[in-house]
Amino acid sequence: MFSNKIKIIALGLMATATLLVTSCKKDDHIHDPEPETATITITTPTEMQTFDEDETVNITGKIEYSKGLHGYQIIIRQKSDNSVKFEIDEHAHGTSINFNESWTNNLHGHNDMELEVIAILDHDGNTTSKKVNFHCHGH
Repeated sequence: MFSNKIKIIALGLMATATLLVTSCKKDDHIHDPEPETATITITTPTEMQTFDEDETVNITGKIEYSKGLHGYQIIIRQKSDNSVKFEIDEHAHGTSINFNESWTNNLHGHNDMELEVIAILDHDGNTTSKKVNFHCHGH
């Protein structure tokens, strides 16, 4: 009779433990994890847009990240040799940051160019980026 009580108590403890383990299981369907990257929208320049010599290249757009941004970089490179022709670093905080910069095409000849916008996600060096290719004409 004493061993029957022990069996009943043991079964009850196992059932309780099983219930606790299954009831604490996370329901992945209710809370989808947030993406770990920012959304970068480059309004200008547009892909393959062409600029004449001495023409202003407007660099506009928006960076969004619901966990909060820690800044951004804007870089324009000449694709033939990867040389940097324009660069700006901004330390800015917020979940949505608009950028509005400009660079004057001071290059001679025809040049394929690349704009890269880099969103700085935290102070640990995590980033995400987006690129747009454009073309500069010169005389």
